[in-house]
Amino acid sequence: MKIKKIRWCVAGLVVAMVMSSCSKSTDSGSSKNQEVIEEKQPEENKEESVAETKNSYFFDASQEKYTYTVNAFLEEDVDEVDLKVEQVASYDEGDVYTINIQYDDCPGRYYYDVTDRFNLGFFYVTDSKIIMIREQEDVPTEDEFISEGIVVCDSEDSTINNDGEEVAITNEDGTCRCRIYNILTESGFYSTFIWTEGKGLTCFRSGYGAEGKPIELVLQEYRDIKSVNLIDVYDFDDDSSLENGMHTLVTDEASEKEFLSYFFTESSQYEIIEEAGAEVFVGTAEDKNVFVSLVSDGKSEYPKEAYGFKYSPDDAIKEAKYNPYQEGGEVLVGIKSIDDKEYEYIDEIKPLLDYQEKEYIRENGKLLKVEYSSDSEEYGTYNSSGTLYYDSNERPFYKSYYVTSGSKYMFYLYDEKGKLTQIYDFGGMAYKGLEENPDIEIGVDFKTYIFE
Repeated sequence: MKIKKIRWCVAGLVVAMVMSSCSKSTDSGSSKNQEVIEEKQPEENKEESVAETKNSYFFDASQEKYTYTVNAFLEEDVDEVDLKVEQVASYDEGDVYTINIQYDDCPGRYYYDVTDRFNLGFFYVTDSKIIMIREQEDVPTEDEFISEGIVVCDSEDSTINNDGEEVAITNEDGTCRCRIYNILTESGFYSTFIWTEGKGLTCFRSGYGAEGKPIELVLQEYRDIKSVNLIDVYDFDDDSSLENGMHTLVTDEASEKEFLSYFFTESSQYEIIEEAGAEVFVGTAEDKNVFVSLVSDGKSEYPKEAYGFKYSPDDAIKEAKYNPYQEGGEVLVGIKSIDDKEYEYIDEIKPLLDYQEKEYIRENGKLLKVEYSSDSEEYGTYNSSGTLYYDSNERPFYKSYYVTSGSKYMFYLYDEKGKLTQIYDFGGMAYKGLEENPDIEIGVDFKTYIFE
């Protein structure tokens, strides 16, 4: 726990001792927060220990500086910045902090040349809420927080119109999102605070409509990406080993059931994901993880390209590391190798690349797929063309793409919170045919990336 020393005067000490014996009162007259909290006025020449942060959605009180990955920072070319979190006052029901971006002055820092965008504001942290006041030099009193502050973190969802500025708070699975934006003009200023329980502010965004002069910072905390590559595991002299990676074309329900029987013996061993004309079976069997995909051409139910793989988690090795607080497909932004360098294979697992020519195909306004291609002479034949399909939440689900050894597939799977958890990359030319059924190929190239 961090101890902060505050000097109190001798006379103040006597007053404080008398006041401490008095009962505390609560005033319920505030319209913004249903409770009014008694303010403890700071006094000089008295030493006091400051308690740990009361709210689990705020930062750990023992740490003052946090490093953030930069997704956008005005027009600056910078990979990371620090945020300084400093306690500046303490009241009966909570503490007041400032949060400041630590970066040299640069163009775009000031909103209308007045408001400092590097100063996120004063934050009054109570048991149940985080209340913010911006554009003020002196530490706000508690009454000012209650009457003038903006609640930016609360356990209850809400949407409030504050003189043309809308404040929307939503909660889901330990994450509280607060979006503040000007509803009077499309080019108005906006800011977003994402608070994660046990971590504090894990993402901050601000800017103008149409992404003018954006700032987007994500708390830097890396976790491992592990991978399993069956090419490194196969015993090419042993068909039973090669049968861990199989491919065929199923033409009817009977051949589909036969193919699935190589991987599962009962339906309780897997769960099914059906999106964008593809079926994915994910589960475990015989102490191995199993992934099976069935993809039709979209014109009829059959035939289907069928791939199936079995792999052991014990074969997983550390491949890279990622920031779990990046959202959606952005989790692939800023992936690093295990030695903190740029991950050299990032382009191989991204759904789309900047240099590709793309045609976006929508239906009733919803993104269904993207057909893409690139100049093979300039960028090579690997992934030189393909189609990326999206799920019902408009997230990348899978893509089929071209390589010199044939067509390959890449699937992206997410957890119930929408976080990317695993990537499967497979296909190309198989090693040989299955002896008892040559229509089934074995020894298929397969690699999976596991986001821990």
